[in-house]
Amino acid sequence: MRVIRPIGIFIASVLIAGLATWLSQPFRFPGREESMLGIISGVMLGLTWRFGWPALAGSILGMFAYYVGWLELPTWVAAWTTLTQAFAVIIAVWGIHRYVSSQVRQTPVRSLLIFYLFGILIAATLHTLLDYPMVRIAGLIDPAEDPRIYLFLYWLGETMGILLLTPVIALLFQSEPVFSQYLRPNGETFRAEQLLWSILFIGLLVATWLVGQRYLYAGISDVLMLLFAMLIWSAFRFSMRTTMIAVLATSVGVFSFITFGLGGTRTPWDAPGFITVLIFIIGISLMTQIISAVILERRQKALRLAHIASHDPVTGLPNAQALHERLQALLTTEDKPTNAALGYIEISEYASIRSHYGPGGRDQLLQQFSAWLKQCLPEGITPAHVTAGEFAMLFGSTEQARVALDELLRNEASRTFEWRGKPVPIAIKAGYTLVSDSFDSPRNALDIVASHVHCLPRDQIRASSIDPLNDGLIQQQELLARWHTELHQALAENRFSLVAQPICAVDDSAGKLAHIEFLLRLRSRDGELIEPAIFMPHAEQLDLMPEIDRWVVDAALKLIATRLLPDQRRMICNINLSGQSLNDASFADYLLYRLENSRVPRDMLCFEITESIALANIEHTRKLMQQLHDAGCSIAVDDFGTGAATLEYLKRLPVDFVKIDGSFIRELEASQLDYIIVDAIAHIAGENNVQTIAEYVESEAVLTILRELKIDFAQGYLLGRPETIEHLFEYDEEEVNYA
Repeated sequence: MRVIRPIGIFIASVLIAGLATWLSQPFRFPGREESMLGIISGVMLGLTWRFGWPALAGSILGMFAYYVGWLELPTWVAAWTTLTQAFAVIIAVWGIHRYVSSQVRQTPVRSLLIFYLFGILIAATLHTLLDYPMVRIAGLIDPAEDPRIYLFLYWLGETMGILLLTPVIALLFQSEPVFSQYLRPNGETFRAEQLLWSILFIGLLVATWLVGQRYLYAGISDVLMLLFAMLIWSAFRFSMRTTMIAVLATSVGVFSFITFGLGGTRTPWDAPGFITVLIFIIGISLMTQIISAVILERRQKALRLAHIASHDPVTGLPNAQALHERLQALLTTEDKPTNAALGYIEISEYASIRSHYGPGGRDQLLQQFSAWLKQCLPEGITPAHVTAGEFAMLFGSTEQARVALDELLRNEASRTFEWRGKPVPIAIKAGYTLVSDSFDSPRNALDIVASHVHCLPRDQIRASSIDPLNDGLIQQQELLARWHTELHQALAENRFSLVAQPICAVDDSAGKLAHIEFLLRLRSRDGELIEPAIFMPHAEQLDLMPEIDRWVVDAALKLIATRLLPDQRRMICNINLSGQSLNDASFADYLLYRLENSRVPRDMLCFEITESIALANIEHTRKLMQQLHDAGCSIAVDDFGTGAATLEYLKRLPVDFVKIDGSFIRELEASQLDYIIVDAIAHIAGENNVQTIAEYVESEAVLTILRELKIDFAQGYLLGRPETIEHLFEYDEEEVNYA
C-alpha cells in the first residue's frame, strides 16, 4: 500500500498536469506563442501542497510531456519553463509548510496571508521572472513589446491560476481541510437554505452565459454583482470549501462568457482586455477569500471558547456543564427516549492518590482512566468528567447501562493505573438510574446518583440500580436542605441559647456546685427548645459547626462576664468544642483572640473535646490544647474510655480533667466490669494528676460507689438538670443535701 499510493498519485498528477497545461493554451495574444493563463501553476501548487513529492514529480512530467509531445516546443524550452515552475512551487510549498503550522491554522486570516505571500507574491513572481529570459531567447513574444507589459500579463495569469485552483485542490482532497468547516446550524431549515443558494447561484452563472456580449458593460454588470453577493452569502453561511468552489465557478463562468461568447460573439483577446478581466476576477476572489477567512476565524474562536467552557482541560472529556445541557434536553423535550439512563462512576482512591502523588499523579490517573473509559464504553457513549475522579454518561437504555457498567467493574484494567512505570491499585464504583420526570433538574439527577455511588462498597462487582422514586436518600437530602435553611436562619436571628448543668464535687456531703457545663439549645420559631442530638448531626454534615462554636464561645464569655462575675461566683465553666472547629485554623485564631480581649479570668474556662475528635488529628489538637493551657485555661477530655488509644491522651495532651463516659456509669452498681474500668481510670488519672468527672449520675447508689472509687466530680440528673443560669443558681443557693 505504501508503494501503490505514491505511484497512483504520480500517474494521476501526470494526467492532471497535462490537462491543465492544455487548458492554458487558448489564452494567447497575437505576436506571442506563450500562454497568458497559469492554470498549470495553480494545479501544480495545489497537488504538491496536498499530496507531496509524488504529485510534484508527476506534474513536472505531465507539463513537460505536453510541451514537447503536443506543442512540439524545443526540449530546452519545455525543460526551462517546467523546471522554473517546479522551483517556484517548491519554494511556495516550503514556505506554506514552514509557517502554516497546525497552530497557525487555527487563525485562518494569518494562514491565508501566508499563502498569498508564498503562493502569489513569491511563487508567481519568481516563475514570471525566471521564464522571461527563455521566452525572449526562444522568440515567443514580440521583441518590440514593452517587457513590463509582458511581465504584468504573465504574473496576472499565474496569480489567477494559483488564487483560484490551489485552495480548491488543497481543500477538496483533504479529510481535515486547512480551513475547517464553519460552525453552522443543522436541520431541515439549513438544508433548504443550501438548496435555495445552489439554485440561485447556478441560475446566475447560466445568466452570465446567456445575456450575451452586447450587455457586457450594462446588464451583465448587474448579474456579476449578484454573483458576488452569492459568494458573500456562502462565506457567511457555508464552509470555506464551498466558498472556494463557488469562487472558481464564478471565475470560470465569466471567463467562458468572454472567451467563447456564449449568447454572443467571441471576443478576440488583447492585452488591455485580458488585464481588465483578470483584475476583475482576482479582485472578486481576493475579497471573497479574505471575508471567508475573517468569518471563519471569528467562528473558530467561538468554537474554541465553547470547547473550553464545555470540556475538562485534563481529560479532554465533556465537563459537568456539557452533561447538564444534554440532561436538560432529555428532561424537557416532549419526545424524549422512554428508557434513557444516566450512569455514574467514581474512582474510590482518587483523594488518596491526589494526596500521595500530587497534581502530576492526579492528572495521569485521570488521563489514563478517561482513555480507558472511552475505549471500553459502547460506541456512541461519551463519558463526562463531572467532578474530581467522578464520571457520568448517558446510555440509550437501563439495560445497556447495566451491561456496560458491569463489564467495566469486572475489567481487571480498571483496578490499576500506572505511575512512573509501576502499577498502583485503584477501585471503581458505579451506578445507574432511569432518566425520568422524577428529577427536578440535571443537578438533582447527578446529585442523587452521586450520593448513592459514594455509599457503595469498595469491592463492588455489579453496578447498582438506583430508583429515585423509592429512595430514602432523597428524603435525607430534603431533610438536610431544610436544616440548612433552619440553622442559617437561627444564626442570623440569634435563636440559639445556652443552658448550664451543674458538676458537683463527689466528696462534698452538701453536693455543693463546683463546675458548670454550658450546653447548646436551638429555639424553634414557636419557642420550643431543640436538643443538640437532633440538630447537631445536620450541622456537622453542613460544615456549620465552626460558625456555631464561635457563637457558643461568644455567648459563654458574655454570660460569665455579665452573670457570674458580678455575683463573685468564681467556678470553672466547661465549653464544648467540635471536631470541625478544632481542625479549622481560623477558629483557633478566633478563639485565642476572643480570650485575649475578654475580661473573663482564664482559670474559669475549661474546654471540652471528645476522645474520638482528639484521635482524628492528635497533633493539631495537641497544639491548640497546649496554647489554651498555656493561656491559663483547663482542658477536659469527654467520653473518656471509649476510644482505642485512651491512655495516649493522658500522655500527649495537656489534660486537666477526664469525663468518664456514661456507658460505664449508668450500670456501675450492677456491672463488675464497669466497676473495674472506672476504678482503673480513677487510679491512672490520679497518678497523672488529672481529675475525674463521672457523667450520667442518676442514682444515690451510683454516687456512693463513686465516693468509694475516689472520683472527684459527678454530673447527672441526680445533681441537676440543664437549666438557665438564673434557675441553676436558685438551686445552688438552696444547697440541697444528696448524702
